[in-house]
Amino acid sequence: MENWGCVTYRTVCLLVDEKNTALKNKQYVAIVVAHELAHQWFGNLVTMEWWTELWLNEGFASWVEYLAVDKLFPEWKVWQSFVNDAHNPALGLDGLLTSHPIEVPVKHPSEIDEIFDAISYLKGAAVIRMLASHLGLETFRKGLVAYLQKFAYKNATTVDLWQMLEIGGKLPEGSVSSLMANWTAKMGYPVLSVEAKEGGFSLGQQHFVSSGDKGHDTLWQVPVVYELYDGKNRSAKKMLLKGASENMEEKGKYTCALFNQGSQAYYRVKYGPKLRGLLFEGIKAGVISDPVDRLAIQADLMAIVKAGVDESVTSKEYFDLIKAYKNETEFIVWESLLANIQSLSVLAKAAGFQEAFSKYMVELLQPIAEKLGWDSKEGEPATDQMLRAQVIPLIGIHGHPPTVKKALDAFTEFYDKKQYTEEFKGKSALPADFRSGVYRIAVKQNGEKAFEQLLMIYKTTTFQEEKVRILRSIGAGNDDKLIERTLAMSLDFKQVRKQDMMYPIFGTVGSEKGLRATWAFLKKNWSFILKEFKGT
Repeated sequence: MENWGCVTYRTVCLLVDEKNTALKNKQYVAIVVAHELAHQWFGNLVTMEWWTELWLNEGFASWVEYLAVDKLFPEWKVWQSFVNDAHNPALGLDGLLTSHPIEVPVKHPSEIDEIFDAISYLKGAAVIRMLASHLGLETFRKGLVAYLQKFAYKNATTVDLWQMLEIGGKLPEGSVSSLMANWTAKMGYPVLSVEAKEGGFSLGQQHFVSSGDKGHDTLWQVPVVYELYDGKNRSAKKMLLKGASENMEEKGKYTCALFNQGSQAYYRVKYGPKLRGLLFEGIKAGVISDPVDRLAIQADLMAIVKAGVDESVTSKEYFDLIKAYKNETEFIVWESLLANIQSLSVLAKAAGFQEAFSKYMVELLQPIAEKLGWDSKEGEPATDQMLRAQVIPLIGIHGHPPTVKKALDAFTEFYDKKQYTEEFKGKSALPADFRSGVYRIAVKQNGEKAFEQLLMIYKTTTFQEEKVRILRSIGAGNDDKLIERTLAMSLDFKQVRKQDMMYPIFGTVGSEKGLRATWAFLKKNWSFILKEFKGT
């Protein structure tokens, strides 16, 4: 919490241990610490005038946190992570018909809690990033300086921000406010349709709804940055789409055309068949060098497939696209790719295709798993370390025999030699980055024995991150009784801290049995949960 002069944090959001904290969690701690410190300017020094402008606090803190951490730890490439951790989650939620604008009129204090959500935080940060990119970071910085100086120890509105960005950045009056009006005042975002045509491209925009339902008729001013590849060179260009559609002249020849370069702007892109084909070939040929662009191509395609807004775009085409990523080595691309594929696992499980799905996952992951290996390499990028931590346990969870054996051997040594205790000072058989995945493999393979071993570690360790890892893992098996015990633990506040109750539930939904049991458990206990967590 960003109290002025006394910033407070949960333990897992403040403390790290060099030996026992996974790299992804170190990043999380840095991000949370930076977020609360950013509030000293955005929230404390300058405070929103009313709750309607909550995003001036939370959106900016959620943007500045990445700005600060990127300066301190450039090797983490957190602006790439922003796309998976903020930009795309915001698009996912904001694509629902039940979404709401960034600025929501708040007429009564009882409504305040409802707006502390991902729209205020993540969409707020995403549109700020878009605006900073469109104006240029230095121009944007000058405008922010003017804003903070003008409204220091005062209250401000969104209109005040736009005006100070224009004054500080020496921009035409009304240019920022007209550009940004619908991005903050209207719910949702557009999908940019791009078709190749003789002598250029045709562009169109419409409100994207993830269910495929008809959206509203809002038109946004859409910053469009696109790149053309001609086989040897690439050229970046930009324009602003203000209407429903526009024809763009492009006389140059190209082998590949990419729109919304770097996912800097807050929208999805739907390419026509010709452009999709060129992009797929571009990925195969390795000419699309920015991993964020490779991430976005498949993420947008998956969103369009799920929405069913274009009959020419099918799930088969998405799985065909995945083949183009067979040589992919970047963590953020794999993170998004695997999240999208795993989102389909629920359908596979419900249809009785769990075994076939796991076989597919092993075949997909085996090349990159073999390339990375189990052990870290001296001097490797931090992103390789995170990729290994994701890929190796996941291929084991899906039953890859060599990985399962190595994971179980490592867990046995880790447990038998009490390497989880503070007294142990040597090299652990189970690196922190692997523990969550290996714990799940152990429960899946060894059932009650591993469950009890993990409970022993849970009761012994004082390290909160370890406790959370265990809570998220003990429900990963297929044993009905163990799933029920895990779910019951979530509401036993003598065993599990109240603020940690969601972690056991997160861990039980990885199997069909667990999914059904969790749904039944939540329905049965929903009144109790609402009562216990009212107002949180």
